[in-house]
Amino acid sequence: TERIEKELVNQGCELTDNDPDFIIHITGLFDDAQKFYKSCRNHPIRLYCLLDVLIKTPGFYDQTKLDYEECEIAATISNVVKSDIKKKFKTDRDIQVIGFPIRDVKYEGYGIIGVPFVYVGRISDPNKRTGLIKPTLEKLGYNIDLMVFVGNEDPPFGFHAKNITDDELSKMYNSTGFTFLCSEKEGLGLSAIESAICGSRVLACTDNLAIMKELGLKDFCGIPHPVGLARLVNSMQRDRQYYSGVLDNLRPKFLATYTVEAVTKKILNLYKDYVSEHKN
Repeated sequence: TERIEKELVNQGCELTDNDPDFIIHITGLFDDAQKFYKSCRNHPIRLYCLLDVLIKTPGFYDQTKLDYEECEIAATISNVVKSDIKKKFKTDRDIQVIGFPIRDVKYEGYGIIGVPFVYVGRISDPNKRTGLIKPTLEKLGYNIDLMVFVGNEDPPFGFHAKNITDDELSKMYNSTGFTFLCSEKEGLGLSAIESAICGSRVLACTDNLAIMKELGLKDFCGIPHPVGLARLVNSMQRDRQYYSGVLDNLRPKFLATYTVEAVTKKILNLYKDYVSEHKN
């Protein structure tokens, strides 16, 4: 991503299109990276990172699997996706978990809830199940017009916060009681990490339990139904001290693992380790 490129420069790297030592490609398809690799004369080391294995076009699937098997460093964003890759690709190769950079948010400890509920991300993606939000709010008796959607797509109701800065997003999370993450499955769940850092309690679903367990947020899951999510909200309201304590304990780990600085450093260390192991 562009943010990783900037951080590579910050950490002393030089970006070049002419025979680089290292190619980093983070996506679901590696055809452009492979084309560039074949144009290089020096056989650079390749780190290919798969975000998921939801590749439905057979031709793309076969080629992605082949490219992923051939690269020098295979990586992904979580142990959940790593397990999916190994099963789907039927591979025993070593796969490194590097995470993915969150936006630049921080805990400010407002203690004041200005926005009851927020959703951050795509609305039209059926996997996100944003259709659960409105009936959940109605079940709780909340005014749906107070719901805030952050992203590029126009929401069906509530307030649209479009193209907000990292600082604005951070302030939003810090003044929000709950962050919806209704997805059927997430490879990582960036909004869960970001909201947890800022003290906003995430509302996830039990069929997305695998990644929530990996993050340490298994108790932040409800049945994927308005009744189940409403019960989760009420439980969090009753036991607010417990849930806030979980977030306080996870905050240092998240900041040490998922910032752009941390992810970029992990990538560079993988490159250095590979060079060291293969220098002879």
